[in-house]
Amino acid sequence: MTHYLIDSDAFLALRSLKLLSDLCVRLPSDEPLLMVGHAAYVELNPLQREIGALRSAGSLVVHEVVVKSAAGQHMKELRRSGIDKGEAEAIAWALDDDRGNLRLIFVSVDARARRHAENNRLVAVDIMGAIVEWVEEGLLDRSIAMQRVTVWDDRAQERGRPRDYDTFDRTYAHRLAARRARLGR
Repeated sequence: MTHYLIDSDAFLALRSLKLLSDLCVRLPSDEPLLMVGHAAYVELNPLQREIGALRSAGSLVVHEVVVKSAAGQHMKELRRSGIDKGEAEAIAWALDDDRGNLRLIFVSVDARARRHAENNRLVAVDIMGAIVEWVEEGLLDRSIAMQRVTVWDDRAQERGRPRDYDTFDRTYAHRLAARRARLGR
């Protein structure tokens, strides 16, 4: 079972690409998207109606980090190293959470936050890496994903566009190879 912990920028990118709604329709009820409180309630404050609807539908679960806990202390350390509060809370929560056999993937547009997550032994991907995960897990149709990110063909567009994005097929193949290497396949 894989859970995806997304930060606010990833949420906004997925939403603007219309991938969030495509994904939420197919998420298993026991595998909702995960966010942390600062990202969901502070950074995405104008979108509280949408956050609430996703939570009510069971597509999103929001976790909080208690400031005086071990995770809270780790969050402070990450903040001192320059990580934004939402990403720091997400990484700290992921490291503190006793997930058992749960596979957790941190999805972030922020390359620095992904590096910090990886340095703490978390799997971290950008939007394209998440798309590959979701397609390979059967949560997103490849053709829909390809259609949704055609906006990335215009290099001036951001919306979560990875720096190394070339074409959908080439970038997908590159990320799929990296995924297989990570999983030992």
